[in-house]
Amino acid sequence: MISTASSHAAADGAPDGPLVSRFSIALVSSVLVGMSLGDPLPEPLELLSGSAGAIGLLFYGYRSRVIRMERARQADATKTLVERRLDTFIAEPPLLPTPHTVREWSPSSSGSYSVQRISR
Repeated sequence: MISTASSHAAADGAPDGPLVSRFSIALVSSVLVGMSLGDPLPEPLELLSGSAGAIGLLFYGYRSRVIRMERARQADATKTLVERRLDTFIAEPPLLPTPHTVREWSPSSSGSYSVQRISR
């Protein structure tokens, strides 16, 4: 059965996000490790809570690293795209006439402008 949070997100068309955030995983894992190090739990539960806390902290570190690498890859891709656009923009000839070009009316049969170069 699908949980209600994911079914509502799918029905709205919004992308499915995680039901539990990375920070929540780190917080609960830290509490579990702290409980395993304390005195109030019996021996088998100390081992289980310590193991669950350690696995949760390892998962938090792994996901943080994956997300950091993904963001760095996206930043590199964006930087490459911007540099490519700038290179394309710089490589194109200018759209405006150069300062040494003047448009004058010439009595041609078509009645259009002619471009004359001014030497300096």
